[in-house]
Amino acid sequence: MKNRDMLISTVAAGIAAALSNLPYLLMFGGGRDDEGGHPYAQLALILLAPIGAMLIQFAISRQREFEADRVGALILGRPKPLANALVRLDSLAHRIPMHVPPAVAPLAQINPLAAEGGVVAKLFSTHPPTAERVARLESMALSR
Repeated sequence: MKNRDMLISTVAAGIAAALSNLPYLLMFGGGRDDEGGHPYAQLALILLAPIGAMLIQFAISRQREFEADRVGALILGRPKPLANALVRLDSLAHRIPMHVPPAVAPLAQINPLAAEGGVVAKLFSTHPPTAERVARLESMALSR
């Protein structure tokens, strides 16, 4: 609640929805028939705009995870125990992968789909890699 994650996520989802619908508005909304744009450009926009909107939303989600870790470490007063907990949860997620639909993966503390995927999966992930999260927490511990 302190970081207003729900507000930021809701605004990001609204922006993503607007970006996803923008090509349809440009293609079908208003104007005369003889003012139509290039059909290939319109098709590319219809296909790429939703993907771009998703990537933006996922990037925001990953940044919110980092901020939640930072604030959690500040509340705890010691970042190292939080980093250790993340390492333990991540090792369990790799050892016993959860069978979760990708739509509910953002609700988890650790990426439940961690055992799957590669570079493309990381790009479309709502969670940052645990190693990056732990590295940031450890750097917080060193700077104290």
